Amino acid sequence: MSMVQERIQENERLLTIDRQSLAHMENSSWRHMDDLHCALGGVSEQGPSLFERTIRRMKAGIDELEEANIVLRRLHHDA
Repeated sequence: MSMVQERIQENERLLTIDRQSLAHMENSSWRHMDDLHCALGGVSEQGPSLFERTIRRMKAGIDELEEANIVLRRLHHDA
């Protein structure tokens, strides 16, 4: 197996883990705690909550892995 194929497989493994983690976080009690904190007036005018920032970072990481795999597949296909 080539290094490109190995990297694609590793990225796919990471994507699976990251997607599962994201789904768990979006449905977890952490989200409910964030909602409760907001409802109790804990929201500042400084922007998104820690929960929202974490979700955004996770989604950005997933997008980066997906884009990397697209490039790697093209490289592998062209080789």
